[in-house]
Amino acid sequence: MKDAQTFIDAKQLGNYQLVKWLGRGGFADVYLGRHVFLGTWAAIKVLHIELTHSERKAFVNEARISAHLQHPHIVQVLDFGFEGHIPFLVMAYASNGTLRQLHPPGSQLDLPTIVFYVDQISEALQYMHDRGYIHRDIKPENILLGARNTLLLSDFSISVATRNGFSLSQTCIGTVPYMAPELLQARVQPCVASDQYALGIMIYEWLYGCVPFNGTIDDIIYQHLTVLPASICPDSSLVSQAVKNVVFKALEKDPAHRFENIAAFAQALRAACAGEVLALSHHDYMPTLPANAATFVNIETPSLPRTREGYWRRRYNSWQEITSCFSITLLISFSIACILNLLKVEALLLQMLLVLYMVVFPIAWAMIKKNRPLFFLSWSFVTVAFILAWISHLLMLFIVLYVIMLFVCLLITFAVTLSYT
Repeated sequence: MKDAQTFIDAKQLGNYQLVKWLGRGGFADVYLGRHVFLGTWAAIKVLHIELTHSERKAFVNEARISAHLQHPHIVQVLDFGFEGHIPFLVMAYASNGTLRQLHPPGSQLDLPTIVFYVDQISEALQYMHDRGYIHRDIKPENILLGARNTLLLSDFSISVATRNGFSLSQTCIGTVPYMAPELLQARVQPCVASDQYALGIMIYEWLYGCVPFNGTIDDIIYQHLTVLPASICPDSSLVSQAVKNVVFKALEKDPAHRFENIAAFAQALRAACAGEVLALSHHDYMPTLPANAATFVNIETPSLPRTREGYWRRRYNSWQEITSCFSITLLISFSIACILNLLKVEALLLQMLLVLYMVVFPIAWAMIKKNRPLFFLSWSFVTVAFILAWISHLLMLFIVLYVIMLFVCLLITFAVTLSYT
Protein backbone atom coordinates (compact mmCIF):
# COMPACT_ATOMS: atom_id res chain seq x y z
CA MET A 1 0.00 0.00 0.00
CA LYS A 2 2.94 2.30 0.62
CA ASP A 3 4.10 1.76 -2.99
CA ALA A 4 0.61 2.57 -4.23
CA GLN A 5 0.54 5.84 -2.26
CA THR A 6 4.01 6.76 -3.55
CA PHE A 7 2.78 6.14 -7.09
CA ILE A 8 -0.27 8.37 -6.46
CA ASP A 9 1.85 11.21 -5.08
CA ALA A 10 4.23 11.12 -8.02
CA LYS A 11 2.05 10.38 -11.03
CA GLN A 12 -0.29 12.00 -13.46
CA LEU A 13 -1.24 9.63 -16.25
CA GLY A 14 -2.31 11.43 -19.37
CA ASN A 15 -4.89 14.00 -18.36
CA TYR A 16 -5.73 12.20 -15.13
CA GLN A 17 -4.34 12.86 -11.68
CA LEU A 18 -4.34 9.72 -9.54
CA VAL A 19 -6.28 10.42 -6.35
CA LYS A 20 -6.83 7.14 -4.52
CA TRP A 21 -5.81 3.51 -4.81
CA LEU A 22 -8.91 1.34 -5.29
CA GLY A 23 -7.54 -2.17 -5.52
CA ARG A 24 -5.20 -4.65 -7.14
CA GLY A 25 -6.05 -7.28 -9.73
CA GLY A 26 -4.15 -10.01 -11.48
CA PHE A 27 -2.35 -7.71 -13.91
CA ALA A 28 -2.83 -4.18 -12.64
CA ASP A 29 -3.55 -1.73 -9.86
CA VAL A 30 -6.72 0.36 -10.14
CA TYR A 31 -6.79 3.99 -9.03
CA LEU A 32 -9.43 6.65 -8.80
CA GLY A 33 -8.42 9.43 -11.18
CA ARG A 34 -9.65 12.97 -11.81
CA HIS A 35 -9.42 14.69 -15.19
CA VAL A 36 -7.19 17.73 -14.64
CA PHE A 37 -9.23 19.94 -17.01
CA LEU A 38 -12.77 18.60 -16.93
CA GLY A 39 -12.88 17.52 -13.28
CA THR A 40 -14.58 14.22 -14.19
CA TRP A 41 -13.79 10.99 -12.37
CA ALA A 42 -12.55 7.74 -13.87
CA ALA A 43 -11.01 4.40 -12.87
CA ILE A 44 -7.38 4.20 -14.01
CA LYS A 45 -6.00 0.72 -14.47
CA VAL A 46 -2.19 0.73 -14.34
CA LEU A 47 -0.20 -2.34 -15.33
CA HIS A 48 2.13 -3.82 -12.72
CA ILE A 49 5.63 -2.70 -13.66
CA GLU A 50 7.21 -6.07 -12.81
CA LEU A 51 5.05 -8.17 -15.10
CA THR A 52 6.25 -10.14 -18.12
CA HIS A 53 5.89 -9.34 -21.80
CA SER A 54 2.98 -11.79 -22.17
CA GLU A 55 1.13 -10.17 -19.27
CA ARG A 56 1.69 -6.74 -20.78
CA LYS A 57 0.29 -8.11 -24.03
CA ALA A 58 -2.81 -9.31 -22.14
CA PHE A 59 -3.26 -5.81 -20.72
CA VAL A 60 -3.11 -4.23 -24.18
CA ASN A 61 -5.50 -6.96 -25.36
CA GLU A 62 -7.99 -5.86 -22.71
CA ALA A 63 -7.82 -2.26 -23.93
CA ARG A 64 -8.28 -3.27 -27.55
CA ILE A 65 -11.26 -5.55 -26.90
CA SER A 66 -12.90 -3.12 -24.48
CA ALA A 67 -12.67 -0.31 -27.04
CA HIS A 68 -14.66 -2.42 -29.52
CA LEU A 69 -17.44 -3.19 -27.04
CA GLN A 70 -20.02 -0.45 -26.55
CA HIS A 71 -22.95 -1.70 -24.47
CA PRO A 72 -25.00 -0.38 -21.50
CA HIS A 73 -23.86 -3.35 -19.39
CA ILE A 74 -20.17 -3.29 -20.33
CA VAL A 75 -17.84 -0.86 -18.59
CA GLN A 76 -16.96 2.00 -20.93
CA VAL A 77 -13.33 2.57 -21.92
CA LEU A 78 -12.46 6.27 -22.10
CA ASP A 79 -8.79 6.23 -23.02
CA PHE A 80 -5.63 4.17 -23.26
CA GLY A 81 -2.03 5.29 -23.31
CA PHE A 82 1.53 5.02 -22.05
CA GLU A 83 3.23 7.12 -19.44
CA GLY A 84 6.83 6.42 -20.31
CA HIS A 85 6.94 2.61 -20.43
CA ILE A 86 3.89 2.17 -18.19
CA PRO A 87 0.60 1.40 -20.01
CA PHE A 88 -2.65 2.57 -18.43
CA LEU A 89 -6.33 2.14 -19.21
CA VAL A 90 -8.97 4.76 -18.37
CA MET A 91 -12.47 3.41 -17.68
CA ALA A 92 -15.76 4.81 -16.46
CA TYR A 93 -15.78 4.83 -12.66
CA ALA A 94 -18.31 2.50 -11.03
CA SER A 95 -18.59 4.01 -7.57
CA ASN A 96 -20.70 1.24 -6.05
CA GLY A 97 -18.02 -1.48 -6.19
CA THR A 98 -18.51 -5.04 -7.42
CA LEU A 99 -21.11 -7.76 -7.02
CA ARG A 100 -18.64 -9.61 -4.77
CA GLN A 101 -18.46 -6.63 -2.44
CA LEU A 102 -22.25 -6.29 -2.43
CA HIS A 103 -22.76 -10.02 -1.87
CA PRO A 104 -19.78 -11.53 0.01
CA PRO A 105 -19.10 -15.29 -0.10
CA GLY A 106 -21.90 -17.17 1.67
CA SER A 107 -24.64 -14.78 0.55
CA GLN A 108 -27.89 -16.26 -0.76
CA LEU A 109 -30.09 -14.21 -3.05
CA ASP A 110 -33.79 -14.39 -3.83
CA LEU A 111 -34.88 -15.47 -7.31
CA PRO A 112 -36.10 -12.04 -8.51
CA THR A 113 -32.69 -10.54 -7.70
CA ILE A 114 -30.88 -13.39 -9.46
CA VAL A 115 -33.05 -12.99 -12.57
CA PHE A 116 -32.46 -9.22 -12.49
CA TYR A 117 -28.68 -9.80 -12.44
CA VAL A 118 -28.67 -12.60 -15.00
CA ASP A 119 -30.72 -10.58 -17.49
CA GLN A 120 -28.12 -7.80 -17.46
CA ILE A 121 -25.05 -10.05 -17.50
CA SER A 122 -26.48 -12.23 -20.28
CA GLU A 123 -27.25 -9.16 -22.41
CA ALA A 124 -23.61 -8.05 -22.15
CA LEU A 125 -22.27 -11.54 -22.83
CA GLN A 126 -24.60 -12.13 -25.77
CA TYR A 127 -23.42 -8.81 -27.22
CA MET A 128 -19.80 -9.99 -26.84
CA HIS A 129 -20.49 -13.42 -28.29
CA ASP A 130 -22.34 -11.98 -31.29
CA ARG A 131 -19.20 -9.99 -32.07
CA GLY A 132 -16.91 -12.99 -31.77
CA TYR A 133 -15.49 -12.55 -28.27
CA ILE A 134 -15.34 -14.89 -25.26
CA HIS A 135 -14.84 -13.32 -21.83
CA ARG A 136 -13.38 -16.42 -20.06
CA ASP A 137 -13.33 -14.88 -16.56
CA ILE A 138 -16.94 -14.37 -15.51
CA LYS A 139 -17.15 -14.06 -11.72
CA PRO A 140 -18.74 -11.67 -9.18
CA GLU A 141 -15.48 -9.74 -8.81
CA ASN A 142 -15.62 -8.76 -12.50
CA ILE A 143 -19.19 -7.43 -12.39
CA LEU A 144 -19.24 -3.75 -11.41
CA LEU A 145 -22.18 -1.80 -10.00
CA GLY A 146 -22.93 1.37 -11.91
CA ALA A 147 -25.57 4.05 -11.40
CA ARG A 148 -28.80 2.73 -9.82
CA ASN A 149 -26.97 -0.58 -9.32
CA THR A 150 -27.00 -1.48 -13.00
CA LEU A 151 -24.40 -4.15 -13.74
CA LEU A 152 -21.30 -3.53 -15.82
CA LEU A 153 -19.15 -6.38 -17.17
CA SER A 154 -15.43 -5.64 -16.78
CA ASP A 155 -11.92 -7.13 -17.03
CA PHE A 156 -11.30 -8.37 -20.57
CA SER A 157 -7.59 -9.10 -20.02
CA ILE A 158 -7.93 -12.81 -20.88
CA SER A 159 -10.78 -12.52 -23.38
CA VAL A 160 -10.24 -14.04 -26.81
CA ALA A 161 -11.68 -13.49 -30.27
CA THR A 162 -13.34 -16.67 -31.54
CA ARG A 163 -12.75 -15.71 -35.16
CA ASN A 164 -8.98 -15.67 -34.59
CA GLY A 165 -8.89 -19.17 -33.09
CA PHE A 166 -7.04 -20.19 -29.97
CA SER A 167 -3.68 -21.88 -29.60
CA LEU A 168 -3.78 -24.92 -27.37
CA SER A 169 -0.11 -24.44 -26.61
CA GLN A 170 -0.98 -21.32 -24.65
CA THR A 171 -1.34 -21.59 -20.91
CA CYS A 172 -4.99 -21.35 -19.87
CA ILE A 173 -5.78 -18.71 -17.32
CA GLY A 174 -8.88 -17.80 -15.41
CA THR A 175 -10.43 -18.21 -11.97
CA VAL A 176 -10.59 -21.92 -11.21
CA PRO A 177 -13.90 -22.13 -9.24
CA TYR A 178 -15.69 -20.56 -12.23
CA MET A 179 -13.76 -22.18 -15.10
CA ALA A 180 -15.59 -24.43 -17.53
CA PRO A 181 -14.23 -27.97 -18.06
CA GLU A 182 -13.19 -27.22 -21.64
CA LEU A 183 -10.88 -24.48 -20.34
CA LEU A 184 -9.10 -27.16 -18.28
CA GLN A 185 -8.88 -29.85 -20.95
CA ALA A 186 -6.26 -30.49 -23.60
CA ARG A 187 -7.35 -30.56 -27.24
CA VAL A 188 -10.57 -28.65 -26.44
CA GLN A 189 -10.94 -25.02 -27.47
CA PRO A 190 -12.77 -22.44 -25.34
CA CYS A 191 -16.14 -21.43 -26.72
CA VAL A 192 -18.97 -19.05 -25.93
CA ALA A 193 -20.57 -21.80 -23.82
CA SER A 194 -17.60 -21.43 -21.43
CA ASP A 195 -19.05 -18.09 -20.29
CA GLN A 196 -22.45 -19.76 -19.86
CA TYR A 197 -20.88 -22.34 -17.53
CA ALA A 198 -19.25 -19.61 -15.41
CA LEU A 199 -22.56 -17.74 -15.15
CA GLY A 200 -24.18 -21.03 -14.10
CA ILE A 201 -21.61 -21.32 -11.29
CA MET A 202 -22.48 -17.79 -10.15
CA ILE A 203 -26.20 -18.60 -10.09
CA TYR A 204 -25.51 -21.80 -8.13
CA GLU A 205 -23.51 -19.75 -5.63
CA TRP A 206 -26.31 -17.21 -5.25
CA LEU A 207 -28.89 -19.96 -4.76
CA TYR A 208 -27.00 -22.03 -2.20
CA GLY A 209 -24.45 -19.64 -0.71
CA CYS A 210 -21.42 -21.53 -2.04
CA VAL A 211 -19.85 -22.59 -5.31
CA PRO A 212 -20.50 -26.24 -6.21
CA PHE A 213 -16.86 -27.32 -6.12
CA ASN A 214 -14.52 -26.68 -3.19
CA GLY A 215 -11.13 -27.82 -1.90
CA THR A 216 -7.61 -27.33 -3.20
CA ILE A 217 -6.99 -26.08 -6.73
CA ASP A 218 -6.39 -29.66 -7.89
CA ASP A 219 -9.56 -30.85 -6.14
CA ILE A 220 -11.67 -28.17 -7.81
CA ILE A 221 -10.24 -28.95 -11.25
CA TYR A 222 -10.92 -32.65 -10.75
CA GLN A 223 -14.53 -31.92 -9.71
CA HIS A 224 -15.12 -29.60 -12.67
CA LEU A 225 -14.19 -32.46 -14.97
CA THR A 226 -15.70 -35.47 -13.22
CA VAL A 227 -18.26 -34.55 -10.53
CA LEU A 228 -21.89 -33.77 -11.33
CA PRO A 229 -23.08 -30.67 -9.43
CA ALA A 230 -26.47 -32.33 -9.00
CA SER A 231 -24.83 -34.99 -6.83
CA ILE A 232 -23.57 -32.38 -4.35
CA CYS A 233 -26.49 -29.99 -4.61
CA PRO A 234 -27.59 -28.87 -1.11
CA ASP A 235 -31.07 -30.01 -0.09
CA SER A 236 -33.10 -26.83 -0.49
CA SER A 237 -36.86 -26.78 -0.84
CA LEU A 238 -36.62 -23.06 -1.70
CA VAL A 239 -35.21 -23.88 -5.14
CA SER A 240 -37.71 -25.44 -7.53
CA GLN A 241 -36.83 -28.39 -9.71
CA ALA A 242 -37.43 -26.24 -12.79
CA VAL A 243 -34.75 -23.76 -11.67
CA LYS A 244 -32.34 -26.60 -10.81
CA ASN A 245 -32.92 -28.08 -14.28
CA VAL A 246 -31.88 -24.82 -15.92
CA VAL A 247 -28.77 -24.37 -13.78
CA PHE A 248 -27.62 -27.98 -14.21
CA LYS A 249 -28.05 -27.76 -17.98
CA ALA A 250 -25.78 -24.69 -18.02
CA LEU A 251 -23.28 -26.70 -15.93
CA GLU A 252 -23.06 -29.59 -18.39
CA LYS A 253 -19.51 -30.91 -18.76
CA ASP A 254 -19.89 -31.03 -22.53
CA PRO A 255 -20.47 -27.49 -23.91
CA ALA A 256 -22.59 -28.96 -26.74
CA HIS A 257 -25.16 -30.04 -24.14
CA ARG A 258 -25.63 -26.58 -22.67
CA PHE A 259 -28.08 -23.98 -23.92
CA GLU A 260 -27.78 -22.81 -27.51
CA ASN A 261 -26.59 -19.41 -26.35
CA ILE A 262 -26.42 -17.23 -23.27
CA ALA A 263 -29.70 -15.48 -24.16
CA ALA A 264 -31.52 -18.83 -24.25
CA PHE A 265 -30.04 -19.63 -20.83
CA ALA A 266 -31.33 -16.36 -19.36
CA GLN A 267 -34.74 -16.86 -20.96
CA ALA A 268 -35.01 -20.39 -19.57
CA LEU A 269 -34.08 -19.21 -16.09
CA ARG A 270 -36.62 -16.40 -16.28
CA ALA A 271 -39.31 -18.86 -17.39
CA ALA A 272 -38.41 -21.34 -14.64
CA CYS A 273 -38.58 -18.65 -11.98
CA ALA A 274 -41.97 -17.63 -13.32
CA GLY A 275 -43.17 -21.22 -12.83
CA GLU A 276 -43.27 -22.23 -16.50
CA VAL A 277 -42.61 -25.85 -17.46
CA LEU A 278 -39.34 -26.24 -19.38
CA ALA A 279 -38.86 -28.71 -22.20
CA LEU A 280 -35.48 -30.08 -21.14
CA SER A 281 -34.36 -33.66 -21.63
CA HIS A 282 -36.47 -35.01 -18.76
CA HIS A 283 -38.15 -33.84 -15.58
CA ASP A 284 -35.37 -34.42 -13.07
CA TYR A 285 -32.53 -33.15 -15.20
CA MET A 286 -29.10 -34.68 -14.55
CA PRO A 287 -25.92 -33.46 -16.26
CA THR A 288 -23.76 -35.93 -18.14
CA LEU A 289 -20.02 -36.45 -18.20
CA PRO A 290 -17.99 -36.34 -21.41
CA ALA A 291 -15.96 -39.41 -22.32
CA ASN A 292 -12.68 -37.49 -22.22
CA ALA A 293 -13.20 -35.92 -18.81
CA ALA A 294 -9.70 -36.54 -17.50
CA THR A 295 -7.31 -34.82 -19.93
CA PHE A 296 -5.75 -31.69 -18.47
CA VAL A 297 -3.52 -28.77 -19.31
CA ASN A 298 -1.65 -26.38 -17.04
CA ILE A 299 -3.66 -23.45 -15.74
CA GLU A 300 -2.96 -20.11 -14.19
CA THR A 301 -5.22 -17.67 -12.40
CA PRO A 302 -4.47 -14.02 -11.79
CA SER A 303 -5.49 -14.32 -8.14
CA LEU A 304 -3.59 -17.55 -7.44
CA PRO A 305 0.07 -18.59 -7.64
CA ARG A 306 1.14 -19.21 -11.21
CA THR A 307 2.13 -22.48 -12.86
CA ARG A 308 -0.59 -24.51 -11.15
CA GLU A 309 -0.74 -27.92 -12.80
CA GLY A 310 -3.69 -30.13 -13.60
CA TYR A 311 -4.80 -32.83 -11.22
CA TRP A 312 -3.49 -35.87 -13.11
CA ARG A 313 -0.47 -34.05 -14.53
CA ARG A 314 0.80 -33.29 -11.03
CA ARG A 315 0.33 -36.89 -9.97
CA TYR A 316 2.09 -38.06 -13.10
CA ASN A 317 5.04 -35.79 -12.28
CA SER A 318 5.05 -37.08 -8.71
CA TRP A 319 5.29 -40.73 -9.78
CA GLN A 320 7.83 -39.84 -12.44
CA GLU A 321 10.03 -38.20 -9.78
CA ILE A 322 9.75 -41.31 -7.59
CA THR A 323 10.86 -43.47 -10.52
CA SER A 324 13.80 -41.18 -11.26
CA CYS A 325 14.85 -40.93 -7.62
CA PHE A 326 14.82 -44.66 -6.93
CA SER A 327 16.58 -45.45 -10.22
CA ILE A 328 19.37 -42.99 -9.43
CA THR A 329 19.59 -44.26 -5.85
CA LEU A 330 20.07 -47.87 -6.97
CA LEU A 331 22.50 -46.93 -9.74
CA ILE A 332 24.71 -44.75 -7.55
CA SER A 333 24.57 -47.24 -4.67
CA PHE A 334 25.83 -49.97 -6.97
CA SER A 335 28.58 -47.64 -8.27
CA ILE A 336 29.64 -46.68 -4.74
CA ALA A 337 29.79 -50.33 -3.70
CA CYS A 338 31.93 -51.25 -6.73
CA ILE A 339 34.34 -48.32 -6.25
CA LEU A 340 34.77 -48.86 -2.52
CA ASN A 341 35.25 -52.59 -3.07
CA LEU A 342 37.98 -51.90 -5.64
CA LEU A 343 39.61 -49.57 -3.13
CA LYS A 344 39.47 -52.46 -0.62
CA VAL A 345 37.58 -50.39 1.93
CA GLU A 346 36.70 -52.29 5.09
CA ALA A 347 33.36 -54.08 4.76
CA LEU A 348 31.73 -52.40 7.79
CA LEU A 349 32.72 -48.92 6.59
CA LEU A 350 31.46 -49.72 3.09
CA GLN A 351 28.10 -50.83 4.49
CA MET A 352 27.80 -47.72 6.67
CA LEU A 353 28.53 -45.41 3.72
CA LEU A 354 25.97 -47.23 1.57
CA VAL A 355 23.33 -47.00 4.31
CA LEU A 356 24.04 -43.28 4.79
CA TYR A 357 23.68 -42.55 1.09
CA MET A 358 20.57 -44.69 0.56
CA VAL A 359 18.81 -43.06 3.50
CA VAL A 360 19.78 -39.43 2.92
CA PHE A 361 19.52 -39.15 -0.87
CA PRO A 362 15.82 -40.10 -1.41
CA ILE A 363 14.65 -38.14 1.63
CA ALA A 364 16.62 -35.06 0.57
CA TRP A 365 15.21 -35.38 -2.96
CA ALA A 366 11.67 -35.62 -1.57
CA MET A 367 12.13 -32.52 0.60
CA ILE A 368 13.66 -30.45 -2.21
CA LYS A 369 10.98 -31.47 -4.70
CA LYS A 370 8.23 -31.33 -2.03
CA ASN A 371 7.11 -34.77 -3.14
CA ARG A 372 5.03 -36.20 -0.31
CA PRO A 373 4.57 -39.74 -1.74
CA LEU A 374 8.33 -40.03 -2.22
CA PHE A 375 9.00 -38.78 1.31
CA PHE A 376 6.48 -41.22 2.79
CA LEU A 377 7.84 -44.19 0.83
CA SER A 378 11.46 -43.39 1.70
CA TRP A 379 10.76 -43.08 5.42
CA SER A 380 8.65 -46.24 5.37
CA PHE A 381 11.43 -48.24 3.71
CA VAL A 382 14.02 -46.88 6.15
CA THR A 383 11.82 -47.69 9.14
CA VAL A 384 11.03 -51.25 8.05
CA ALA A 385 14.62 -52.06 7.06
CA PHE A 386 16.02 -50.49 10.24
CA ILE A 387 13.70 -52.42 12.55
CA LEU A 388 14.48 -55.78 10.92
CA ALA A 389 18.22 -55.06 10.78
CA TRP A 390 18.22 -53.96 14.43
CA ILE A 391 16.40 -57.14 15.50
CA SER A 392 18.87 -59.34 13.61
CA HIS A 393 21.92 -57.15 14.45
CA LEU A 394 22.97 -57.31 10.77
CA LEU A 395 23.70 -54.03 8.99
CA MET A 396 23.92 -55.87 5.69
CA LEU A 397 20.31 -56.98 6.11
CA PHE A 398 19.28 -53.29 6.10
CA ILE A 399 21.00 -52.82 2.74
CA VAL A 400 19.49 -55.96 1.21
CA LEU A 401 15.95 -55.21 2.39
CA TYR A 402 16.19 -51.57 1.40
CA VAL A 403 17.42 -52.42 -2.10
CA ILE A 404 14.66 -55.01 -2.55
CA MET A 405 11.96 -52.54 -1.48
CA LEU A 406 13.40 -49.84 -3.73
CA PHE A 407 13.50 -52.22 -6.68
CA VAL A 408 9.91 -53.44 -6.17
CA CYS A 409 8.64 -49.89 -5.72
CA LEU A 410 10.60 -48.81 -8.78
CA LEU A 411 8.81 -51.40 -10.90
CA ILE A 412 5.42 -50.30 -9.54
CA THR A 413 6.05 -46.58 -10.06
CA PHE A 414 7.39 -47.22 -13.54
CA ALA A 415 4.19 -49.09 -14.39
CA VAL A 416 2.11 -46.23 -12.95
CA THR A 417 3.93 -43.59 -15.03
CA LEU A 418 3.35 -45.68 -18.15
CA SER A 419 -0.38 -45.80 -17.38
CA TYR A 420 -0.51 -41.98 -17.35
CA THR A 421 1.21 -41.54 -20.70
